[in-house]
Formats: sequence, structure tokens, C-alpha cells
Amino acid sequence: MHSVFIILKDVKDFIKWKFKQNEILLKDLDYSFIVEFEYYLKTEKHQKQVDKLIKTFKT
Repeated sequence: MHSVFIILKDVKDFIKWKFKQNEILLKDLDYSFIVEFEYYLKTEKHQKQVDKLIKTFKT
């Protein structure tokens, strides 16, 4: 459950960073969102367990 809260915070941070807003509609999420989010985690957040976080996000 802890990882869900971590990923939620990272998603919120990504939306602010990428879209310059606080939220985004679910209908606007697509594959490119996930790819860009993964890149963001690897480059901006320097996450070491990106693959695990992305797997949690996709499920």
C-alpha cells in the first residue's frame, strides 16, 4: 500500500511538471503519458526502482 502513495505523489508531481496544472482528466491519459512519466522518473526524480513503480502504475 505504501508504494501506491509514493506513485500517487510522483504522478501529481509529474502532472505539475509536464502540464503545468494540478490535475488531468483520466480520458487524457494514454500510452505516451506512461512513457513520459517513466522518463520523468528516471531523469528528474532519479528513481532507482522505476520498473517496479511503472508496473504498479499500469495495474
